[in-house]
Amino acid sequence: AFFTTYDPAFERASPGMVLMMDYIQWSFDRGLTTIDFLCGGEDFKRRFATHSVILSSVVGGRNLRGRLAALADRARHAAQSWRPEKSAQQVELVAAE
Repeated sequence: AFFTTYDPAFERASPGMVLMMDYIQWSFDRGLTTIDFLCGGEDFKRRFATHSVILSSVVGGRNLRGRLAALADRARHAAQSWRPEKSAQQVELVAAE
């Protein structure tokens, strides 16, 4: 049996972070200048991103239940926009020697 553990002190060396840094380095090595992390607010995106693009959506409801759901969605997004955002952390990519 295997027992998995997590130590925050080694977060920078997690398999996901190592893979993402390798992917970014691979992209830069091939002349790519932009990497699109697509939508979603995952923490790793804030960690690697230099800027973000605001996406918009339009939601409406055809009946009372749908209108209430749309109103709840707008309220949730409005509440999220009032929260202070984390500042983007710059990550130094180090090429393996």
